[in-house]
Amino acid sequence: METNFTPLTPDHEALPTLEIENIRYRVYPTIPDGLNSNEFLQDCVAKYTEFLAANFRLDDYLWQKDSFHLKVFDPGSKAENLNNVFHVHGRTRFGDNIEDEWFIVFLLFELSKQFDVAISVNDNDGEFLLIEAGLHVPTWLTPQNSAHRVWIRGGELHVIPLPTTPAELTVLPVHLTVPAALRLLASGAVPTLAPPAVRNDIRKRIEGFPQKALEENRHFARCALPVGVAHVL
Repeated sequence: METNFTPLTPDHEALPTLEIENIRYRVYPTIPDGLNSNEFLQDCVAKYTEFLAANFRLDDYLWQKDSFHLKVFDPGSKAENLNNVFHVHGRTRFGDNIEDEWFIVFLLFELSKQFDVAISVNDNDGEFLLIEAGLHVPTWLTPQNSAHRVWIRGGELHVIPLPTTPAELTVLPVHLTVPAALRLLASGAVPTLAPPAVRNDIRKRIEGFPQKALEENRHFARCALPVGVAHVL
């Protein structure tokens, strides 16, 4: 089945080659002026974790390898790279249990409904949300130009468009940086909602979570017990 978007990641977005399949997520809240960025984001980590744990029973979920987790990214000495800005991030290895990955996507969408954040997510294949919706991705959108264009915000999938006229270049840079993308999403200067068919493909894929994750991702095994132990049980 031919699609408009195939698994290819721009070099600057590629994840390090690891032994196991993994998903990486970055959460960008708006940091108020005058506040210490690190302290503010530490509070965000606590709030986001508490919200997800309380509403989606994360403590009851059996992860294949790593659990969903968040920590503060402090650019430090890497701040000369415009894409290295303060944010909250995490990486989860899910191995061959693809449902771990999609459960995390569900959690990120729910997080974006509750808090004023913009979220990016990718895995070993790159922009896997676009791969999932490959049959409906706009033809202009390719792995080569998708860097920093695909976002989760307000419970919806957003794709920042390319400029189509010279006049739009003042608002829509051809090569997006993370700060520029965040400004566009927050300002609403241009329409960024992904096409309905693309959003519907992702919505269908995460439909049924979290019950699906909690009820279907269970492991059962038969074991023989000594008579004395069986009697106690």
